[in-house]
Amino acid sequence: MEAPRELRGTLLGEDKVRSYPDVDAVWRMPESLGLIQVSFVLWRCRDCDTYYQFYVMDRGWPRSASCQTYLWRLTLAEAMEKYRRSLTWAEPRERPPMRQTLRRFEERLPEWMRAMQACLSHSGSAVRERAAQELASHFRARSELAGVTALLGNADASIRRGALLAFESIDSIHFVSLELGPADIVSSLLESLMDPDASVGRQAFVLLSRVHDEVYRRFLGIRGALPDLQAKRAQQQIRDQLKAVPAGQRNAAVRMFLLSNGGSFDELVAGLSDSEKEVRQCAFYHALKVSLGNTPFVTQLRTTLRAIPEADRTWEVAAYLARENPDDWDDD
Repeated sequence: MEAPRELRGTLLGEDKVRSYPDVDAVWRMPESLGLIQVSFVLWRCRDCDTYYQFYVMDRGWPRSASCQTYLWRLTLAEAMEKYRRSLTWAEPRERPPMRQTLRRFEERLPEWMRAMQACLSHSGSAVRERAAQELASHFRARSELAGVTALLGNADASIRRGALLAFESIDSIHFVSLELGPADIVSSLLESLMDPDASVGRQAFVLLSRVHDEVYRRFLGIRGALPDLQAKRAQQQIRDQLKAVPAGQRNAAVRMFLLSNGGSFDELVAGLSDSEKEVRQCAFYHALKVSLGNTPFVTQLRTTLRAIPEADRTWEVAAYLARENPDDWDDD
């Protein structure tokens, strides 16, 4: 229950070739974890029936310097969505087992719903979080907004956090898209950003910060012409609502969002000395990004930061000042 939703691995140099002599061997890596392959990228645990998606970025195997692997735990709703989408391009011999799996899921759905609802009262917070994630993902797949908002409004932070996790994206290359998006739920996400539990606010920050991501355009309900312009407008609306929150009432998640999305110069300077480490890190990387090719900004920021007594400088302030050529910084 406490395993991460995503597990990334990197194979380097000669060791990867000795362990996995070709890319086909890499694709069989999940077998060592006891997973059974049910489609090209979809795997299932033989013990608990949890579904996983596995993806490989080989980048010219085996001559390239590295090979990245991604193992992503799917909710049941995400897995069923993968099955439904796979039916359109699967080989004829593969379709009957897929249809059988989908039919079995529908038959057992009432029992599964009761089990997940019961898990919301489990003594373990990780179990409550996972159950909320599964239920919210199911409600998303069915476009049942009321079910999602009820979970986001639960008194238990574990359940609120789990509901937000259902809106996480898999890496852009293997994104599983479900129908319900922030066009319907953005107000709830904004409320979650101000959540008294820091982990809930942080998760809402991650979701709201992806308004420009191409893979999130379907998730955001942004369709039709000029998606970039519409995405910017959506982000501006979010930013305007958050700027209306008095500075003294902004939690770490709100401060990080404003820093990452057009924060003012004064907010950036304050962020580099913020009491929360995550906010300082966000401000630091934003400062490096804005510094690229912007000599007047670099001069102004350096002058301002040098005025801070050395004893009062955070690591992030000192690190920025230590950079001799911020214009050359690679923020990747």
